[in-house]
Amino acid sequence: MSHQDPNNNQSRGGRGGDRGGRGGRGGDRGGDRGGFRGGDRGGRGGDRGGRGGDRGGDRGGFRGGDRGGFRGGDRGGFRGGDRGGRGGFGGGGRVPRKTEEMNLEKDSIQYQVANHQNLLKSGVSLESNLFELDVAKASFYQYFMTYGKNDLGTNFEIEAQEFVFKKLLKDTENEKLLKNLVFTGTAVFSPVPLPDAILDTPYDYVLKSKEKAGVVEHKFKVSIQKGKKIDAKLPEHRVELNNIIAKGVSFVYTTRDNHRLIDPSTSKKHESGVTTVEGISPKVMRVVTESGEKNVLQIDVSFSVSSSSTVKEVLAQDRRAKESLPGTRVMTHYAGSKDVILKLVSVTDLKAGDSAGLKKDESMTFVRYFKEKFNLNLDPNGPIVKCKDPKRSSRPLSYPAELLLSLELSDSQRNSLTTICSIYPEERRTMILNNLTKIKKDKSITDFLTAYGIRLTGTTPLTVKGRVLTAPTIYVPNSNGFGKLDPVQKDYLGQSGFTRGLGNLNHAKSTPSYTVSNFIVDNFMSKNETMALFKKYNMGFPAPKVTDFRKLGAPAAGTFALMKLDNNNAEIYNSHKTSFAKDGIVSQLVAKFPDRSVPHMIAQQMAAKVGQLNWVVDPTEIAPKTVPASGTLVLIGVDASNQTESFKKGNQKVTEQALVVTFTAFIVQGKKWTPYCNHHRVSGNTVRHEGDKQTSSGARATPSDVLNTHFVSFIKELNAKFNLKSKTGTVMVYRSCSSEGEIATAQGIAPHIAEALPKWKHAVITAQVRSGARFMWSYDKHPKRVNAPRGFATSMATDASLRGSHSFYLTGAFCELGNSSNTSYVVVAHSPEVNLDEVERLTYALCFMYPNKADALPLPLPMKCATEYSRKFAPLNRIAELPEKMRPTMHYL
Repeated sequence: MSHQDPNNNQSRGGRGGDRGGRGGRGGDRGGDRGGFRGGDRGGRGGDRGGRGGDRGGDRGGFRGGDRGGFRGGDRGGFRGGDRGGRGGFGGGGRVPRKTEEMNLEKDSIQYQVANHQNLLKSGVSLESNLFELDVAKASFYQYFMTYGKNDLGTNFEIEAQEFVFKKLLKDTENEKLLKNLVFTGTAVFSPVPLPDAILDTPYDYVLKSKEKAGVVEHKFKVSIQKGKKIDAKLPEHRVELNNIIAKGVSFVYTTRDNHRLIDPSTSKKHESGVTTVEGISPKVMRVVTESGEKNVLQIDVSFSVSSSSTVKEVLAQDRRAKESLPGTRVMTHYAGSKDVILKLVSVTDLKAGDSAGLKKDESMTFVRYFKEKFNLNLDPNGPIVKCKDPKRSSRPLSYPAELLLSLELSDSQRNSLTTICSIYPEERRTMILNNLTKIKKDKSITDFLTAYGIRLTGTTPLTVKGRVLTAPTIYVPNSNGFGKLDPVQKDYLGQSGFTRGLGNLNHAKSTPSYTVSNFIVDNFMSKNETMALFKKYNMGFPAPKVTDFRKLGAPAAGTFALMKLDNNNAEIYNSHKTSFAKDGIVSQLVAKFPDRSVPHMIAQQMAAKVGQLNWVVDPTEIAPKTVPASGTLVLIGVDASNQTESFKKGNQKVTEQALVVTFTAFIVQGKKWTPYCNHHRVSGNTVRHEGDKQTSSGARATPSDVLNTHFVSFIKELNAKFNLKSKTGTVMVYRSCSSEGEIATAQGIAPHIAEALPKWKHAVITAQVRSGARFMWSYDKHPKRVNAPRGFATSMATDASLRGSHSFYLTGAFCELGNSSNTSYVVVAHSPEVNLDEVERLTYALCFMYPNKADALPLPLPMKCATEYSRKFAPLNRIAELPEKMRPTMHYL
């Protein structure tokens, strides 16, 4: 809350687009977000690589966390097209904002407060990014393929498919079939039957890889099995149709960047040294509307961002780049070639004037090759680097460094993204419509889709109707028990939210869940005004003991450490956090200078960490049918984050992956909230690199594999700690999901609750943060569209494939920066006694509960806490499980 977070991808901005930072779970090979590499198995998803932060758009970009600069820190930050930048007070770079668009959002917020009661009564209608799609005549022929071995892998399977079909069909009367084939790895789709002559016949495919013994050939027998015609229907064939549409759209949007398809012709250089390229994310769905279910195409837009500098320029400007560039992403970018995103493996000693090593002509230099093939004039002294396409052969190839753009950005470039890449609702709408027009007017795309019986019929976005939910009453502890405030007041619309309403905060009657009996501080913090606030807020901390943390011995029970860091270096922070956590010490590490309002933020955050929440809501008021006054509510947040660590071991570079599964719980009885948490680190794949050789352990840990298993142990732990079995109440679980597959597996949580607490009611709710849904609101006949109002909820435009489940979108927070991405919630399982209307209302109320922000955030408390926990503890690889004495805390704040 009071200091900058080095691990937070948003603390210095991200790489742009709608993901912001590198977080994001969506995986790069499947799901139904464009369906790349999906095939009949629905793609391989992806298990998220660390998540990023609050998703921005939370009214001024509060980054929160143990180090995350208050209200945006000193740098601004960036969340790309997803929710706009998160910048706080303008950030260190003072990059210019889109002032007009931001003022429109501020005007909208003022309007919402002034007309709150009317909005509650009348509801609102918004535009979506959904367009009607005609698949009534859609069909395709599906042919499965076998490879003779099981270790080829989906990426290489697609390469093998393309190789075999080119070999079979090129220069034959059936060559025209090639352009309409869709390769998924396991299957091939065709709009017409394939020739019988090529079916059920094994074909040789050789995959070459460099190993110690030299080039090793791996031989496979590829066979195309007899196929069948599929009359496509939604939602049953959503994955297949997404693959087909993605292939058609790729005729114009030729570069794939995870779920995005990028149009290289939209490349634009900016003064900050950043190059942006527009991308779209098409997604086929069957959705719920007022008039019944409809087939639609969801179109979202975002930017892919790279440095305008070539790798050659980066190497010339930074002498350390030769060591730092390997492992980073780069992109080919030159006339005559399709842009491809690659991973840079090494910087060689070769120059462009040296031999390219071609067997057919060993005298052919890189300079001559690119001149003859692409009419490019290369610098003969330019460096050569080795790169590999992770979606293709594992063999690294040589590239002239001057033909590659670096996808890594400097700090100043990241600061510029707030302006460059924020996409506000009116602008997003225009971009979406322009891209739809581009798709519909391109003959190559329409011919391809027509061959499969697919027609893009929609010209205007579908309208979505919904309601605005009532904001909860906020209760603030004081010397008499609780005071209360209404968060929908004009005095609470600024950056500080309802902080002004905390003036009488006093924890004299609060009971901490973690009793601090040993309060140790460094010399700097012992003299800071923060010390006086512990008494002001009646937090119950003992007198501080000035401690030299370099000589810290065995800690006493109930120890809390407060320490000022010299800077926001992530490695130093993680080292201290690891040391404290190993000894079971709850800690507060301060990176930002503690002056002005920061000491108050530190003290309030420390109170929350030990279970003294500075404000609460009362679930018995918000959801009386689901949470009766006599019962107990158990809220559980579940999340998982991938962590990748690379290190050298002898001559090898070792990359280890792990999955960190986090559980955050709150035992709630009216206005009394008691926290509890734990996590588990599960080992994943280990890859060893030695020269050009790469070996993999093959182990794979995914949320679907491990979350439900570890949930069993956590619910048992809660039962034992709080004696839940002897009580009655309601358990509500919020699980973060990245794909429809994860949503389905989340249903498996419900039986575990019923087994552990058979007398309790329950609800299991999944949340898909990056659903791709966009809503644009034109209020009070205003000519330009703005973000959906805070508290907007609707079951319209939700996925019809989830029939039998209660689904809804919810806009949890105001958004001044960019266009909010609306979280999709699904109640995948619930007891009959749980009122679904109250589930929506309680979910919204929980958005006001996160202790680091006196305002609503996009995510409800249990999810936000689990997300922060997994993000912060993912790098702490020595802490496999949380020490027991730290579990009754909110140490992750």
